[in-house]
Amino acid sequence: MKLKEVVHYLQRSPIKGLPLFILLMDDGKEYISVGDAFIENTKPNRDKIFPSTDDKASMLSYTDYDIGEIVDAGYMFCGCDSITEFDIDMPNVICTDGMFAGCSLLRSFESRMPNVISCSFMFDGCSALETFISNINNVRGARATFRGCNVYRRVAIQGYTVD
Repeated sequence: MKLKEVVHYLQRSPIKGLPLFILLMDDGKEYISVGDAFIENTKPNRDKIFPSTDDKASMLSYTDYDIGEIVDAGYMFCGCDSITEFDIDMPNVICTDGMFAGCSLLRSFESRMPNVISCSFMFDGCSALETFISNINNVRGARATFRGCNVYRRVAIQGYTVD
């Protein structure tokens, strides 16, 4: 499964203060992602995840978002057990902490992210990750970024390549 579009983005949600995303995936379904929850966007699931009707209404007021507007992608796909590749540039993102944590089927990541400062636990538990190509050269915090990733075939960071 692969990301097609970010439908909605809220930098800080009332749920643990984490970013909230509504994501359209290439299976044609929308998914809600907040913290360690990555679930299909259905009424029963919305009722489970959102604390109140007011929170639900404000968080799900749909507007068009350009993925370039996202600055905090922390935990964006955390716990998504079906994403296999990511190849969308995110030029303004500065935090990718836990972005793909627990995504054990993620095989390929290719994205320009020149402003990332923190990427701790970004690929924690991504045991199928084979390809990582990015330009994250401003990182200051990278604790356990690749913990549990043991299948590397190609790693390229800002002109450095390891095959």
